Amino acid sequence: MKACIVTIEDFKNYGNRLQNYALDRILKKHGIEVVNGLYVKTLADWTYSTNSKKRLLAKAVPFFMHKLRFKYNDYKAESKRDDLTKQRIKKFKEFSDRYVTTLPHYYVKNDEMLRKQIGDEEIDYYITGSDQVWNPYFAGYDYDFISFADRKKRFSFAASIGVDEIPNKDVDRYKKNLKEMNFISVREAQAAGLVKKLSGRDAEVFLDPTLCLDVEEWRNIEEKPSIDLPEKYIATYFLGDTPEQVKKYAQDNNYQLVEMNNKAYKDLFTINPGEFLYVIDNSDMMITDSFHAVVFSILFKKQFMVFYRSQKGVKSMSSRIDNILSIFNLTNQIQSEDTDIKSHVIDKEKYDEVHNILNDYKTRQLEMFLESLK
Repeated sequence: MKACIVTIEDFKNYGNRLQNYALDRILKKHGIEVVNGLYVKTLADWTYSTNSKKRLLAKAVPFFMHKLRFKYNDYKAESKRDDLTKQRIKKFKEFSDRYVTTLPHYYVKNDEMLRKQIGDEEIDYYITGSDQVWNPYFAGYDYDFISFADRKKRFSFAASIGVDEIPNKDVDRYKKNLKEMNFISVREAQAAGLVKKLSGRDAEVFLDPTLCLDVEEWRNIEEKPSIDLPEKYIATYFLGDTPEQVKKYAQDNNYQLVEMNNKAYKDLFTINPGEFLYVIDNSDMMITDSFHAVVFSILFKKQFMVFYRSQKGVKSMSSRIDNILSIFNLTNQIQSEDTDIKSHVIDKEKYDEVHNILNDYKTRQLEMFLESLK
């Protein structure tokens, strides 16, 4: 049997690459051949646009010119990146090339062209997820719902919506796509509620695939960074703004900070996903606003604290973190930007309880998903 994983391709984001690796490995462990990726640029973004000028251009302009437009936009995005970001992307791509089989980029006119280029007749399942593949603000395109394939081939594994509401302009499209899925599992309870509201269908709530691999499987791909790490340190990974009280907490408690997403520390900013795992695993504590940094803190049984992301102009995506902390009864680890940091120690007994819950969830959802593929 052969599966194609449909996911976001982000060679700057650790969680994105590691969730892709995790789902790839889960499927391969159960005897399924896997290809990954599906980076697609299609005329659908203009054909169904609310902008009448774009709809007209989609029909009037020859496709080869649209293909040039797609490639030029990709080139323009690449040219705007600074050298540090380019170094990071290079290391991420090397990591992905080593661990997952990735499809080429596709620039297509329609679904028929896409099916032909993928080799659709050889694919038994398309699996969309995990990550925020259904977030309407930067994903959630029709191909993220596998709309180009036969309905019986459309599955989702812990697909995340990431927000509490779907914009009105996308509601009808989401309704149609959700109704046509064969099997739906989502990553958050809030997402399951949205699926029910939009389509009338029940969605299973699954853990992120990164939580479905054993700790030793993650340690097998860890890499020690070339830089020397302090003997005693707090690792931080903030995708939004770093709260001021983090530095104060480190100073007051005699920790050094190892900041993994701060361009001021170029050797840390450019570490690859395997090195990212090593830094978390060997830290004394993790402080973050990242969902996947929370995941690996839990897997490695680390002391951790989490802040809601503070980033101007970006929709709140806190439901992902709320959901996982609620499942494992770890909501005490949430910090407020308005007060000093309050450390809540997670003792061995508590982490034993957390991992018992994790093992129960993991076993149940993998059995359910594999059964859905039959």
